[in-house]
Amino acid sequence: MRRVNQAKLAGEGYGRHTLNEQPPTDNALPHWSVSALPLLVVLVVNYIGNNIVTWNPDVLAPIAAMKLPLAAASIKSVIGTWSLIVAVTCGIATACIIGFRRMAGGGFRNAISLGAAGSLLAIMTVASEVGYGNVIASLPGSPIGSPTRTSSR
Repeated sequence: MRRVNQAKLAGEGYGRHTLNEQPPTDNALPHWSVSALPLLVVLVVNYIGNNIVTWNPDVLAPIAAMKLPLAAASIKSVIGTWSLIVAVTCGIATACIIGFRRMAGGGFRNAISLGAAGSLLAIMTVASEVGYGNVIASLPGSPIGSPTRTSSR
């Protein structure tokens, strides 16, 4: 802390880097229970999609007719994915409805733009880690890519 205080006295520091931050607004934040509503919507819709809704297996018939190599073989293998996509979409819609009045400046368009720009660093970090891990796993002698050993008892 001594060196930090000396640097502050000398006028040194990191400065204010608020280029991509939205200016503060005077809008009051919603109550915590209202803010938790989108999360609750995701949980409920995902539960309903996985456990209550009966998916028709004939939905995949047009996709199976295309003979795509990565097409799902059965409806059971994609129910969790479809249910989660629908649930997250419902949660996003709920959050947009709740926060629409509180969006500053450019409104919905500006909020989506800032959110997309802010997510790029996280997306690229994950993508590079996955790519690096796949390269390591593909190398000969890598313990990640080798078959699992079974112990004899």
